[in-house]
Amino acid sequence: MKKISKVIAFCLVCVMLSGLLAACGGGYDFTSADVIDSSETQQRWLKYPGSSIVINPAAVSGEDTTDRTKQALSLGVGDSVVDNVLFTLEPASANGVGGSAVWEANFSPDTTTFSNMTEAGFTNNSSGANLNVVVPDAIEKIPLDPNHPYTIQGNRETFTYDFVNNEYYLVVQTGECADLFDINLYTLSPVVSDELLVSVGANETRVVNINDYCESYDPNLITEATRAFLKINFRTGGAYQATSIAIKTIPSSASVANDVAIEFAPYALKNTATFANGTVVTAQDFFYDVNTVTRALTLDAAGSFVVGGQIAEGATFTYDERNGYIQVNGANGINYCVKLSENDNVSFFATEEDMLNGNPLESSEGAAFWTTLVDSLTVGDTIYFAVSASASETADALAENANNGTSQNRARRRLQDLPAEWDEYIASHGDVPDYIANMPEEA
Repeated sequence: MKKISKVIAFCLVCVMLSGLLAACGGGYDFTSADVIDSSETQQRWLKYPGSSIVINPAAVSGEDTTDRTKQALSLGVGDSVVDNVLFTLEPASANGVGGSAVWEANFSPDTTTFSNMTEAGFTNNSSGANLNVVVPDAIEKIPLDPNHPYTIQGNRETFTYDFVNNEYYLVVQTGECADLFDINLYTLSPVVSDELLVSVGANETRVVNINDYCESYDPNLITEATRAFLKINFRTGGAYQATSIAIKTIPSSASVANDVAIEFAPYALKNTATFANGTVVTAQDFFYDVNTVTRALTLDAAGSFVVGGQIAEGATFTYDERNGYIQVNGANGINYCVKLSENDNVSFFATEEDMLNGNPLESSEGAAFWTTLVDSLTVGDTIYFAVSASASETADALAENANNGTSQNRARRRLQDLPAEWDEYIASHGDVPDYIANMPEEA
C-alpha cells in the first residue's frame, strides 16, 4: 500500500498543478478551488490523508472502469477492490412518464363523477381531466382547515384494482393552486378505509405507488378485486388547477442515465446524471472520516431515483432492516457496511438483468443486487448514504461509522468544511516541492 500511496500522493499534486503554473505566474500559491476540473482528462479517483481507502481505485492507473451512467462508486483498500458499492438508477415510474392510464378523473360540469362540484360557492370551470375550480373559504360559515376541508369525491366512479397482478400509480400534475390539497384513497372492499395518499401543491408532478400504500396500511387490501375511489380534500379556499389526476400501470423496471457531467475536486468527486424521464441527480462522494465515504445525492430536477449496490460473488451479507444497514463481508478481501437513508422499501435481485427489469426476489437469500427507492425529495433536497470499509474490521463493527456519515447535519457540515481543510493542508506544506516531499505516505 505504501508504494501505491506514494503514487497517489504524487499524482494528486500533479493534477493540482496542471494548468496552474501559468495562471499563478510561475508561483506555487494555490487552493483546492483552483484545481476543480470538469474536463474529460480530469482525475477520477480520490484519497484522503490517513485513510487506507481509495475512491475509484482503478483510475489511479488511468483506467477509469466505473460506470458513470450509474453513478457507480467503487472502493479500494490495500490491493483489494470492490465495485458498484453504490449506484443510482431511475425507475420507470419517475415523473409518471410512460405506462398506461387505467383510470382518469373527469371533472367536467356536465358529469356527476365527482360529488359536491355543483354546490353554492363552488365554481367549476373544469374540462375532462383538467381540474379548474374555485373553492369557497367556508362551509356553512365554518372556515376551511385541514380538519374541516371541502371534499369532492369520485364515489360515483369506483375503480376495481387487481393488486395481485398489477402495480398501480397515482400520477398528479398540477398548475397554480391556492394551497396544498390532499388526495385520499377510500377503499370499499375488502376493507373500508379512508387514508391520505398524497398532499400536492402548485406546479408539481407527484407519483404514488398505490400498491405500496395498501400493503403498508393493511395487507388484506392486496386482492385481485379491491374496490376504491379517490377523495380530494381542499383545506383552504381559492383557485386550484390540475392538468391530470390519473391512475396508471407502469413497469417496475429501472434504467441508467442518458447523460452525465463529471467534476473533480480534491475534496469530492461529483457526477450529475440526467435520466430519460427527466430526473436529474447529482452525486458527490467525499470522505466523512478516514474509514467512511459519504455519498450526497441532490435532486436537481423533479423525479425519483433508485439507490442500489452489488454484492460481490463469494461475499456474505446481511440486511439489518431495523437500522437500515447492508453489511457485506469478504467482498474481494474487503468488509463494508452501507447505511441507508431510505430503508423501508429495499428489494433484492438475483441478477443485474432482473434488477433492471424489475423482477425482485421474495427474500434476500441468493441476492446479488439490492435497491431502495428514493421518492420523497423535492427539488434541491439532499439525502446521504454512507459506506464504511476495512480489510480487517467486520461489517458489523463498521456500522457506527457508517451511521455517522448519513447524519444530515454532520454530513452537510463535513462537505462544507472539506475545501477549507484541504486549503489548510496544502498551505501547511509550503511550496510544491516541499508539499510533495512532506506529504504523509499514507495520504
